[in-house]
Amino acid sequence: MAYLPNLVTVLRMLLVIPALVCLWEEAWLWALLLIGLAGLSDAVDGALARRFNWTTALGAVLDRIADKLVLGEAFIVLAIQDHFPLWLVAVIVGRDLVILAGVIGAQVWFKSVEINTLGMSKVSTAPQVAAVMRLLASLGEVPGLEETGPTILDPWGYLVVAALAVVSGTIYMVKGMLYARGQLNERASVSSR
Repeated sequence: MAYLPNLVTVLRMLLVIPALVCLWEEAWLWALLLIGLAGLSDAVDGALARRFNWTTALGAVLDRIADKLVLGEAFIVLAIQDHFPLWLVAVIVGRDLVILAGVIGAQVWFKSVEINTLGMSKVSTAPQVAAVMRLLASLGEVPGLEETGPTILDPWGYLVVAALAVVSGTIYMVKGMLYARGQLNERASVSSR
């Protein structure tokens, strides 16, 4: 049972393909449903892992990958379709790529790296999810939301989403540099003995 959260996460990753198809085909309500289901599964696997202490290193990595796949695909496709500005998507995806490069670099250089989710990362991700869901609800003409569209987000909402992504990305970079410095100092002290 300890791998149940991981199974839920893998199922969330499998939602990426049908959600992508729905986005490309402009089946907005289906895309909204699938991305909403992915968000719900994220809450479920997290709750199970915390409640029963079913946390694993693999689960932590898979959870982050699943989140980035679902949100990343939505932002990229919606930007290609001119629903989100390209600069916003560049900031969001660029942040994730910089963090990924840092993690891979640390893994290669130091042979191990501990990935800790920052509270600021959750604060950054929540408005991203809200922006995607709001836009899809508007495009799908959900009653009461069909008229607002991206105007509710543009420009201040976009700036807030981008600023939070930059701040959380900067915090990750600083923590990564401090980690690298600590590892290098530890190596230096071991080799000087």
